[in-house]
Amino acid sequence: MDYKNKLIAIKLKKAINTKKRIELFSLKNKNNKDLIGSNNVLIGKLDVIINDYEEQSLCNDEHINFEHTETKLASRSLTTYEQKLETIYNEQEQLVQEEIQKIIQDQTNTFINSVLAILLMGASGLYLLNEIDIRIYTKLKDKFKEVMLKNYDLGKDTASSELKISKPKTPLSVKQNINAEAEILATTVEQDINNETKNIVQNAFFAGAAVTAIAISIRETLRLRAEQVARTAGGSLVGDLLNKGRATVFEEKEIQVKLIAYQRNEVLDVNTCPMCRTLDGRYIKPDDNFRNLTLVHVNCRGFWVPIFERQDLLGKTTGIPKFVVNRFDTIGGVPIINKFKQFKKKK
Repeated sequence: MDYKNKLIAIKLKKAINTKKRIELFSLKNKNNKDLIGSNNVLIGKLDVIINDYEEQSLCNDEHINFEHTETKLASRSLTTYEQKLETIYNEQEQLVQEEIQKIIQDQTNTFINSVLAILLMGASGLYLLNEIDIRIYTKLKDKFKEVMLKNYDLGKDTASSELKISKPKTPLSVKQNINAEAEILATTVEQDINNETKNIVQNAFFAGAAVTAIAISIRETLRLRAEQVARTAGGSLVGDLLNKGRATVFEEKEIQVKLIAYQRNEVLDVNTCPMCRTLDGRYIKPDDNFRNLTLVHVNCRGFWVPIFERQDLLGKTTGIPKFVVNRFDTIGGVPIINKFKQFKKKK
């Protein structure tokens, strides 16, 4: 660590400790409204200073530096609930991938046989390509819907168990949104796969490729597309809906009256990306737009934990630093999954 970074780290630590002392003093004098008001102003100013030092300490152009937060460099022990959620993530992602791949692969032979029959007719039969399709819409839609509802429910299970409250019902609006999303996803996947395979057939035919070579190319294309669709669906639907299920529990009145913040938790290991490492452990206010960020990216294993005790926030900054927020694409201030500018870890 060079002298400049060492100095910034010292100033950062000093600002955090000062904030913590003020917060402790406020807690001991919580009935003195004038004192609490003036202390809150000081705390707000310290938050700005801390975020500024943190940006200088961690961020340098496109790179992120974890020298000052050693716990972020390696794996840390997972809590019981983190272990439970990671197990659910892994099991559900694997299951979803296998089931979706099977749906697409089951239609492969039927489609290839139809294509071969058309190719044997020569150029005059190519127009018939428009009459055949890989028909996977219905099965995919049903599978997507099943996966989303199941993981939404699992999210509610984990959160209600953590907070020891009854599991709330799934709102009708959520069921409607899931149904609509499943229909859109299934339609898009079926259309993309059909367009891609038919283009391959036409281009290969006019290039003079042998019929058997075309069949091999279609089979390989469908295999790769099945893997891609399965990975994307498994890596996004599972975590997204788990987090949405958890959020439904957090919206319960008995939780909202006690809630003072959320904390971001990420599984820290060799697979954790720099952005997720940067977000791990950060606190946000209950109305912060970042609370709607379920996943940072496909295969993200992050989730939000509700905070109820003021003691847990002593010396902690609430809010995502501006240098992090600015790297996300947003709609109405809400960050979009998979739409951010990644940091590069300093070597």
